[in-house]
Amino acid sequence: MRRKENTEIETEAISAYAEDGSLRRTAERFNISHVTLWRFVKRYNNLKYSYHKPWNRFGVDIEERVMFLKENRPWLTLRQTKEILKKQNIKISLKGIHSIWKRYGLINHPLENIFSPMANSTPESKEIIEKVKFILLKNSDHKTLKNAAEILNKLPAFPIEYSDILKKIPERYLSLRRRLDKLDAEFMETFKVVVYQKARRLRKMFEKSGFLYSSVWAGIIELLALHWLRMPKKELQLNRLLRKRVKNIREPALNMALTFLSGAASAELLDVENAIVCARKCRRLLTSLRHPNTYIMVGDLMTFITDYGEALKYYNKALELEKEDYDIDLCLRIALVLVLGGEYKKAQNFLKNRSNIASDSEDYTLYLLIKALLNLGLGSLEKAVFYLKECLEKSKKIQFRNYIYMANFCLAVIEQALGNEKRAQVLLQESLVFLKKYHMMKHRATIESLLGKTDVGSIRLPVLYLISLLRSAQTSLKIKDFNKALNYAKKKGLMGFFERVIVFFPELITGILTKKQNPGVSKRLLRLPIFMREIPVYQIKFLGKMIIYRNHKYFRVLLTPKEKAFLIHLALRVGEPGKSIFVDQLYKNFWPKSKNPSSQLSHLLVRLKKRMHLPSHLFVVSHNQVNKLLINKGVYFTTDYKDFELNLVQAKALMNSGEWCYVCKKYMSAFKLFRARPFEHMYDPWSEQMRQAVINRLENGLQEFLEQCLIHKNRADVKRILNRKALRDFIPAEIKAQGLR
Repeated sequence: MRRKENTEIETEAISAYAEDGSLRRTAERFNISHVTLWRFVKRYNNLKYSYHKPWNRFGVDIEERVMFLKENRPWLTLRQTKEILKKQNIKISLKGIHSIWKRYGLINHPLENIFSPMANSTPESKEIIEKVKFILLKNSDHKTLKNAAEILNKLPAFPIEYSDILKKIPERYLSLRRRLDKLDAEFMETFKVVVYQKARRLRKMFEKSGFLYSSVWAGIIELLALHWLRMPKKELQLNRLLRKRVKNIREPALNMALTFLSGAASAELLDVENAIVCARKCRRLLTSLRHPNTYIMVGDLMTFITDYGEALKYYNKALELEKEDYDIDLCLRIALVLVLGGEYKKAQNFLKNRSNIASDSEDYTLYLLIKALLNLGLGSLEKAVFYLKECLEKSKKIQFRNYIYMANFCLAVIEQALGNEKRAQVLLQESLVFLKKYHMMKHRATIESLLGKTDVGSIRLPVLYLISLLRSAQTSLKIKDFNKALNYAKKKGLMGFFERVIVFFPELITGILTKKQNPGVSKRLLRLPIFMREIPVYQIKFLGKMIIYRNHKYFRVLLTPKEKAFLIHLALRVGEPGKSIFVDQLYKNFWPKSKNPSSQLSHLLVRLKKRMHLPSHLFVVSHNQVNKLLINKGVYFTTDYKDFELNLVQAKALMNSGEWCYVCKKYMSAFKLFRARPFEHMYDPWSEQMRQAVINRLENGLQEFLEQCLIHKNRADVKRILNRKALRDFIPAEIKAQGLR
């Protein structure tokens, strides 16, 4: 123990000296003589680095023979190996075989990352890698990198804790096994197509050399890449091949990795029976793999099967097993499952009790998606749209396919909830394009079943079966059929999903309400316009001459410029029930010089309510507070500017993902909303600021799109934009000149 502590101090002191450059300062810092530190450095500089074994171990040739038996026949047990070695006149105990296999990473796999081919660290490997770190700290030229690679190549197995070191070593200097370890270390930063190709090549090379065990680990990385690339059929084929390679191996970690990936791929292919069988096998393996990560894996598999009630149990168990501070990734998983289960208050409190997530972290996009779903469940439609836009803006290319689906689906739910059924259908149809392209069969089946394009009653995937139950209930309009769907959603932890899709079956709720019975869902859900048709929904189009729709029908009304400005103000700032605005802000903006602005506001509200056919109780001024508020008590507003912003955000997210053909469609949809300069004849301060903000947003969007069009040599769309009279004045002169050439 004393030697281990001395070695650590020696290594730390040498590393510190390499950074500082002063022997005396560094020696004083570590409370040792500068002469002693000089000896440490000299010994490290002159040391021939290699893997050292204790005196009582077998020779390297014997160890490699024992290792190769397991590599060549992964299914061998300790006793079987002992018998084979005995026939070769090699006497070795079961404990000795176990120790060799453990050092070479062939058993006792680290549970921190069950898909990694790397192993746990040993005192020898830790000491050697610390020395390699020192070498690389001093110099990083090709010769040094090559020497460092030679040292690392001699390690029996690479410790998972030091995976970052492999990223510094060029692949050409590494052995076959270290190349596999490096590929695993760089998995998240590398394009998954590249990972798949490299892993496949390594697997073939291992097989050719007779290292079947290592070939299986290369195959697992290959499976993970296929999993990211959404190729479940190829994934299952490869999984079956790897199973043949290992036969009836008893290594729990390897079995868990293969079983999990098989279950996830089966769920993607809607083979629910096999996915459930795999989930049962994973549960059984937990008895010998008690670790937070393994419980998270089983929870993840249950989310693939869409049984979120079961997933929550395993996530909570993983949270209990966490010895250190909570894992933010696990906390977000739990919050997401709570939201999907309709437990919004629990999810809200769960996130509130955790520290804030940095906006530059990898988990931030998932956090934004959870916030969007949470606000949607709580009935805050505007906040939900805000977080969806943020989620799309922050999403990276590898995350985009999931987030664009969720964003489109949630936007379709919002449009349906507001009674705009045609727009909701269009958004669902748009989702199908991406789902087909990315082979997302489960989500595709969900959308098609909502559109009535396919019957999913025979598929027992909980989300699809729930939609099937709702469709049957809508056909029969029997309360018992509705309750059957409701109880199934509660059982499977799908109440959040139930509340989102129920808006596509409004007759179920309205039929129960007509019979004066309680449908058993939240009151906020019942107050949506899709269920209460008397609630007014106004669509204000002000990106040009003002056009108004009331409950999705054209509404003819004559308004003065001030009334129009005030209406737009309300639509953008208090666009849904429960929102409010300080009355003093309205006074300062619309009547800054008036001696009696409250009277002016009252008269304006009366005129506006009368002309817009607004019941008087739906907009009221509170009188019981020091700061008076104008409160929206039950009106929904949507605007074409919000649609414009949303289209631009989606277009930019699509552009970051390389989906150029869809980028054009989204940008063109956004620009078509502009018919003329907005806020004409409206001169209050807020309207003038908004006019400038809208024009700036348009100009930036036009510049981004037209520049990309010229890069992609898409002059047809450039000409379409240039020919639009409403847009011509907002196009930068240099872009206009290039487009006209």
